[in-house]
Amino acid sequence: MTKTCGLLQKLNAELKRIISDIDGGAMSVIIMGIAGFFVAILIFLSIADISIYSYKKRLIGVALDYAVSAAVQEIDTEKSRDGIARAFSNDGKVSMTGVYFNEAKADKAFESTITDNINIDLKSMNNKLIRVMVSPETDGIYYSMRDINKTEAGHSENIDQIESILNNRMNSLGNTVDNHKVFVNGNAASNSFEKRPYYMVFIRDYEIDGLISHRKATFICFKAAKIYR
Repeated sequence: MTKTCGLLQKLNAELKRIISDIDGGAMSVIIMGIAGFFVAILIFLSIADISIYSYKKRLIGVALDYAVSAAVQEIDTEKSRDGIARAFSNDGKVSMTGVYFNEAKADKAFESTITDNINIDLKSMNNKLIRVMVSPETDGIYYSMRDINKTEAGHSENIDQIESILNNRMNSLGNTVDNHKVFVNGNAASNSFEKRPYYMVFIRDYEIDGLISHRKATFICFKAAKIYR
């Protein structure tokens, strides 16, 4: 009888151990399953977050391109009368010296096109955006630069001076995450900005909402004006 009781006690202890091992293993599987589920969710959210950010950034870039394209069509025909008169030479070359934008109309075209294409309040870009217009003149370059603080018009002998003025103005807008420096004439052999009127827009450190995070992006867009016979 004693041996039987001892055997039963051993069997009972072994059964408890087996049940305990089964429960522990099952709990481990459950915990690992839950952890894997949350990891999968985090990966999905991260991908969705980046996708939404990239989509919004691309929309803004395309809208800027459309808006600048609309702005460069606003030539001040009265102010540019002499420049347009001598624009086409007998050898087929086109000169854009002395051709200027109608600045009020160009800015209005830019702003209305942005507003019509993307659901963004331009005021949210005010302290991030600088607009520049340049026009070639016989003795240098005319420029008009505008940001939230002021509009400045002036004259420079070469494009390098405008680069310095522009980058100093961008830095004056405050601390930046993107330390991008603008080179408007990066190719030393190119004088394209000296030969044609350009409408340029620079937006730095503009915050774009993703699904769960906020990222900052820089946009640069510029186009040259054209005239036709």
